Amino acid sequence: MDNKKPSIKKTAIYVDIEDDLTSIIEKVRNSSGEIIALVPPKRIGILQSAVNLKLLQKAAAAKHKKIVIITPDQALGVLASGAGIPVAKNLHSQPELLDVPDDEDISEIIEGQDVLIDSGPTSGRAGRRGEPGDSGDKTISAAVKAISDDDKIDTEAPVADKPPKKVKPKVPNFTKFRKLLIIGIVAGVGLVALLVWLIFFATSATITITAKTSEVKIDQPVNLTLDGASDAAKNQLKLIPVEPVKKTNKIEFEATGSKEIGEKARGSVTLHNADLVQSIPLAAGSYLSINGLQYTLDAAVTIPSVSGSVSSPIAGTVVAQVTAAAMGPEYNAASGTNMALPGYGLSQVYATIDSGGIGGGSKETIKVVQQSDVDKITESLRSDKDSSNVKNELTSKFGDDLIALPDSFKVDFSGVNSSPAVGEKAERATATIEITYSMLGLNKNDLNGNLLSVATGKMSDRDTQMVFDDGFSGVQILSYNMVDGGAMARLVTNAKVGPKLDEDKIREQAVGKKSHEIISQVEKIAGVDDVKIDFFPFWVSTAPEADKIKIVKNGL
Repeated sequence: MDNKKPSIKKTAIYVDIEDDLTSIIEKVRNSSGEIIALVPPKRIGILQSAVNLKLLQKAAAAKHKKIVIITPDQALGVLASGAGIPVAKNLHSQPELLDVPDDEDISEIIEGQDVLIDSGPTSGRAGRRGEPGDSGDKTISAAVKAISDDDKIDTEAPVADKPPKKVKPKVPNFTKFRKLLIIGIVAGVGLVALLVWLIFFATSATITITAKTSEVKIDQPVNLTLDGASDAAKNQLKLIPVEPVKKTNKIEFEATGSKEIGEKARGSVTLHNADLVQSIPLAAGSYLSINGLQYTLDAAVTIPSVSGSVSSPIAGTVVAQVTAAAMGPEYNAASGTNMALPGYGLSQVYATIDSGGIGGGSKETIKVVQQSDVDKITESLRSDKDSSNVKNELTSKFGDDLIALPDSFKVDFSGVNSSPAVGEKAERATATIEITYSMLGLNKNDLNGNLLSVATGKMSDRDTQMVFDDGFSGVQILSYNMVDGGAMARLVTNAKVGPKLDEDKIREQAVGKKSHEIISQVEKIAGVDDVKIDFFPFWVSTAPEADKIKIVKNGL
């Protein structure tokens, strides 16, 4: 039988200065050797931690590997020994677990002769030139060989850590302790503050009194005013408006009207008086004509009388401006054309168109917006499809202190505007109308006061009775009708009246008493059917000060 020891694969890993703990562990895990010599640089902070060294040892054991650290650093040697990792001063020294640091001057330089370097990607360094390249069972150093001889590796199970001969005391985590202390102090202060609040400020008592009551019907006319103030004695409530909602409706339509547009012909003429010995005055607007087309004088003129002799008369003349009576190019006339004056012959009194003629006359028919187009579209503009949604929107604006009056909902329409306007040229136009939605409401406190006043007035005996429920929760505001300055309506509801309870007296008598004492005291009041006491917080057993006692009245 062959008693030769089985070959154990050994390797060395050189740790770089930039390597972190993760990369060193990866190199150990990926190393092909079962016994690994770690050769760190002279100064590497990552291995100056007992925790890191223990993690490194645990990672090696998980992969069934043994590690030894090659370092002359006495402090690192002690830390490594504390983690159960053997230490050698160099690759030729015997590895050992140090007891305590000594004072000898360590000056040996770590050398790598005769060391087989792992050629894997995580070895950290290439092998030394000229060294043997086989990765089998060659001895890498005296230190590694000593480990293999003295401590055989069980390849079937993880290697147990060798307990250190001396372990340094664990340093407490003061940061964690400080955080826990702060949290504890804050929690304690909060708890104390809560207890102080509950004991001295939050203690309260609620006395719920159920009494036999009678129902009182209320059907009361009420005056709702926009200008005045609420007055229960006058049965008057003030109406409160909310900001109205405004919307704009627009509809495009086709223009169907038509009209003629253009310019009147204008020009200069010379008026002639060739037969009459007297002058002829003509007023502004006097007519002249050419073949039935009429023109008017722009200003009053006087045609001088005939001058000269009988045998050689000279006609009197005057220049005037004329304008055609209507638009159109047919009124344009050439210079030299004679114009007749009504009542005179062309041989006696006439006009001649001056040079430049009469011109500028024009006319065309265009499509325009007419009033009937706007009237036709108005009904569609006033169609109100959003009333329901807007009513809900207005109701939501009243808030918690006001009650909305749905019957006051009002829709107002502005006048319809057309663009282009009526009479202006357009193929299509847009009609616009503005719609204003409004609603009124009442102050809840004012309404409560009014109902309380009405219910009080209906009690048969004010000395022994009081109002338990003024009927506000079920009130209906009916017959709403707008009038000048406001509206008229009816308040309809059911109130409850019962035995008179002196709340201040009940509070004063309850101070410092237990619940059964308070119940016994209140039940003596005529008409009281049931009494219930609730204390807060739950551990309170006696009633606090009077101002912390609440009275709740229920009517049967």
